[in-house]
Amino acid sequence: MGTGSRHAFDEWLGRPITEAPVESHRAVFEHIVGVDLAVAAAYAAQKAFHVLREIDADMRYSYEDIAQDVIVGLTDPLPAEPIRHWRAIIVQNVRWRVLHLRRERLAAMRHPGRRVDYDSAVAQLSDSSAVDDHDRLLAREEIAAALDAVPDPEVRAVLRATFVLPTHDGGYDIRSTAEASELLGISQSKVKRLRASGVLVLRQLLDPQPGRDDGKGSDR
Repeated sequence: MGTGSRHAFDEWLGRPITEAPVESHRAVFEHIVGVDLAVAAAYAAQKAFHVLREIDADMRYSYEDIAQDVIVGLTDPLPAEPIRHWRAIIVQNVRWRVLHLRRERLAAMRHPGRRVDYDSAVAQLSDSSAVDDHDRLLAREEIAAALDAVPDPEVRAVLRATFVLPTHDGGYDIRSTAEASELLGISQSKVKRLRASGVLVLRQLLDPQPGRDDGKGSDR
C-alpha cells in the first residue's frame, strides 16, 4: 500500500471507526493505533488479566470483557492523532477501566448512610487481620477531621488517598495499596510504609484512649 493511500486514513482521526468503510476497519485501526487489531486485543487481554490479579482479584474472570472495552474505547472515537506508543496507551486504559469498575462495584455494595466500624477500617488500612473488640462506629466527618490533623504531610497525603469520603452519605470506602500508589504516583512499598506509620497516628486521633496504642496500662 502506498504512502498516499495510508495518509488517506488520517481522515478518520478523531471519528468513530464505524464511519469508515467496513473493509477498511482493520487497516484504519492499524494506521492510527499503530498495531494490528488482533495483536492489540490480545495484549489488552493479557494486561487486563495481570492488572485484575493485582488490583481486584474478585473480578479476575472479567479480563476479556475489560480488554474488549478498552479496544472499543480506542475506536469510538479513534484517537485524534496517531498513537506512537500503543502498549503504554493500552496499559494505561486497562488500569483506568479496572479501577473504574472496581469503584462502581464497591459503590454498589454500599448504601446511603452506611457507617463503617472502627476496627474494620483500621484493619483494612494497615493490611492486618488482627483486630480487637472495639466496635465504635465512625462517620466520615470524624475521619475527615482526623486526616486533617495528621502532622506529617506525606503520611497525611497517603491516608487521604486511602480513604474515599463521598459527600452523599455518612460512610466511606478504602482504596487498596495499589490504587493509592496509582493515584499518588509513588511506589506501593512507600505507600505501605507511610500507611503503617499513619495507622498509629490515626488510631490515636480517632480513639485517644490511654494505653490503647502502646499497650501500657493494659492488663490483657
